[in-house]
Amino acid sequence: MISKQLAEALNTQMNFEFDSANLYLSMSAFAEGKNYPGAAHWFRKQVHEEQEHAMKMYKYLVSVGEKVTIKGMPDPETEFAGYVDLFKKALEHERIVTSRINNLIEIAQANKDFAANSFLQWFVDEQIEEEENLNNILDRLALTDNSAISIVMMDDRLASR
Repeated sequence: MISKQLAEALNTQMNFEFDSANLYLSMSAFAEGKNYPGAAHWFRKQVHEEQEHAMKMYKYLVSVGEKVTIKGMPDPETEFAGYVDLFKKALEHERIVTSRINNLIEIAQANKDFAANSFLQWFVDEQIEEEENLNNILDRLALTDNSAISIVMMDDRLASR
């Protein structure tokens, strides 16, 4: 049986994943407004991923007989300093998510909830991938001092995701 502490923490994280989707949708809208169709596309893909993450938690809570609690979302950030800032902010956000997932693992382990620990390992692996992808984007942009042409080339590349 899942502990109340872990059930509450999973509900909180599920809602945070929905918040993440909303943030990425805002980032996509910003990119659209600045004529960065590749980044807009990339962030829309992130929206769907974050919603899937939230729904995995939703389904897990249901499967262990816990109540799912949906909360209202705070307004996401809507203004960014530019193309590179979008990805820097996304990386900062993913690092927060990683920290939160690690906290869930700690709670599961402290409660000797082996099923939850197993479930959460997928999210640990996912966060490695999320941070790696964003680091790669930022590293490639930094190779050319974030020049206009490098941003256009990266934007074209991101459109193919």
